[in-house]
Parts: sequence; C-alpha cells; structure tokens
Amino acid sequence: MIFRSRFQNLGDVILTTDDGSLAIQGRVAAGLKELDLSEFSQIYLCGPELMMWDIISRARDTGG
Repeated sequence: MIFRSRFQNLGDVILTTDDGSLAIQGRVAAGLKELDLSEFSQIYLCGPELMMWDIISRARDTGG
C-alpha cells in the first residue's frame, strides 16, 4: 500500500482488504467496528465516491 508509513506516522491506521491479506477482511465499513468514533474529530479515507459516502453516513449515524 502506497503511503502506508506516512499515514502511520500520523496515528493509528486501520486497513481493510477484500481478501484479508493485508488487514481486516471486508469492506471499509468493517474497519469502523474497530473504532469508537466518539474519540475522533476527523477520519481520513480515500476510495470510490460511493464508498466514502457510506462511511460518512455511518459516522454521522453514530454521532461522529
């Protein structure tokens, strides 16, 4: 994964992959289960627009 070390220098990084070969298996939303969103003021993500909208919606639903 490009820039992985740069993101890790900023703080905790949670990765997901379709097959689980690099990190958590599943879609990006599976990674949200690892977080207490109330502890964060920002979430950085990248990917297709629909995926980002899904994550933003889920964060809003949890009060993040």
